Amino acid sequence: MSEWQPIETAPKDRPILVYCPESVKISETTYCWPEETRMNVVVAHWHAPDRQTDDEAGWYAPWTDFDGGVWDDPCATFESVLLEPTHWMPLPDPPA
Repeated sequence: MSEWQPIETAPKDRPILVYCPESVKISETTYCWPEETRMNVVVAHWHAPDRQTDDEAGWYAPWTDFDGGVWDDPCATFESVLLEPTHWMPLPDPPA
């Protein structure tokens, strides 16, 4: 795996790992996370504004809230959190 690099050098065409000095709070409604869980290293993707959303340009971490049921339940809602990362590194390769 690579070393951490400045966020300004990050590719904007694929998900990456990012480091955020201000930790990111995980939604209390996301199952399996203790209340008030916070993370400094998360998977993120670049988003540029388009006609489908009014979100501002930036790095976002996808979070999923489930209203109950299985992972592919149609009542699942998908949101994202705008981040302020300072560093990045590529995602590791999957296991062989």
